[in-house]
Amino acid sequence: MKLYIDQKNNVVTMHEDSGDMKCFEEFENSKPYTFDTVKEVKGLENSVHILLNTSMIDEKWIYMNLRKYISKQDRVCILPFSFFEDTKNEADWNKQYAPGQDVFYKYGIGKDQIVWVNYFKDTIDEMKMKILNSSILMLTGGAPDLMMKRIKEKKLKKIIKNYKGIMIGYSAG
Repeated sequence: MKLYIDQKNNVVTMHEDSGDMKCFEEFENSKPYTFDTVKEVKGLENSVHILLNTSMIDEKWIYMNLRKYISKQDRVCILPFSFFEDTKNEADWNKQYAPGQDVFYKYGIGKDQIVWVNYFKDTIDEMKMKILNSSILMLTGGAPDLMMKRIKEKKLKKIIKNYKGIMIGYSAG
């Protein structure tokens, strides 16, 4: 999939298998949004940023597009810093982010290849190492203002800004 910008700076995607210009939601039912005047966005060779409105990347409509970016060799770091203020401690955090069926399993990624940055438990150095040792960084949805506050508080802004792997953000992520 390639990212394009039209003359009005609207972002669109192109499914390389078919050559059609479409929005993600339109791939499954094949009713594309098409633009006549688009140009390819250059300079994204070192990193890929994927912005979604859902975390369900294992569903058919998105899996067929992301499978070329996500492989069974990847190491995933999930950064769930967008939690709301009612999550006050590690016990609350564990309830919200309890292990379960992971959306990365469909791509062949095992649970030993997925790490979670725990805001309440991990040291800043542990957080940095988890991010640096990953090839995919997922930012979860929720409260973006609180996410940015926590990223700055834990001194992760620079490491995230310079991240060279695949960065996936969904909802507010």
